[in-house]
Amino acid sequence: MPRNSSAEALGLRKVLFMKNHGVLIAAETLNDATVSAYQLERACQIQILALSTNELIQEIDDKYASQLVAESCSGEPGYFMGMKRLLDIQQPASPLDL
Repeated sequence: MPRNSSAEALGLRKVLFMKNHGVLIAAETLNDATVSAYQLERACQIQILALSTNELIQEIDDKYASQLVAESCSGEPGYFMGMKRLLDIQQPASPLDL
């Protein structure tokens, strides 16, 4: 994808899925990018779990979807460090990771 077309495809969004290349996340800070990547990963996990039930998946009402889009918890003071502490508890680093 040429340099300008990636930016054009991203537009005002935070995430761009690039066929056969992965994901591009745009953010003002590394903290915000990390939070967005984590939230995207969790959303994908939830989607796969929902699909694995082989049940009809009900879409979220547009009213609630709009509220979720309007929320942005990545910019709150302390959110990133709180998320990091939670991940350190849930997924402690092994000696091999250090």
